[in-house]
Amino acid sequence: MTDENGYIEINRVYIDSNQKQGKHDNIDNFFKENGVEITRKRLEMGDYLLDLQNFAVCVDTKSGWDEVGQNLFGKKDKVRFENTLQKAEAAKIPLIILVETDMPLEKWINPRHTYNYQDIHNRIYMLEDKYQYVHFIVCSPKSTPNILLGFLTNTFLYDDEKIEQVYQEQEKWAAEIKAAESTQQ
Repeated sequence: MTDENGYIEINRVYIDSNQKQGKHDNIDNFFKENGVEITRKRLEMGDYLLDLQNFAVCVDTKSGWDEVGQNLFGKKDKVRFENTLQKAEAAKIPLIILVETDMPLEKWINPRHTYNYQDIHNRIYMLEDKYQYVHFIVCSPKSTPNILLGFLTNTFLYDDEKIEQVYQEQEKWAAEIKAAESTQQ
C-alpha cells in the first residue's frame, strides 16, 4: 500500500455515518482533491478509519471547544463519549480526539456558562491519565486534514514517548496565533 517513493497510498477512508455531513468539509474536500474515496459507514468508535478489519488507530474529530465541552459534560453526550473511550481502551486501539480550533482553550468562553475552560482542561487531563490509549490533540482547521492523515497512516506522533514534541508544536502554533492576533489589533 505504498507508492514508488515509499509513501503510503490511501485509496479509501471510512467516515462514521453519524458524522454530520458538512461539519468537516475541509477534511472531505482534502480527501476528494487527493483521489481518496470516502465511504460512510457506522463505526464503533471514532469518526475516521482506514481499514474496517484492522483498527490500527481511530480518529474522532471535534469542531471546537463547544463540542468537546458537550461531550465531556452534556447529560446525553458524556455517557456516549465515555463509552467510546472505554471501547478504545478495552481494545487497546489508540483513539485520537482531534479538536479543530484556532481558539486557545484559555481564551474560550462557554456561551452556556455551565462549565469553563479550566473544567475542560481538568477533565481532559483526567481522561488521558485514566485511558492510556486516548489522546486529545488540538489543531488548526487548516491543518486538520494533514494531521488526520498522519494519524491514520501512523506517520504522525501520538505515543507517550514523543508526546512532548507534539506539545511543543502546539505551543509554537499557539504563539503564532497570538502574534497574528496582536498584529491585527
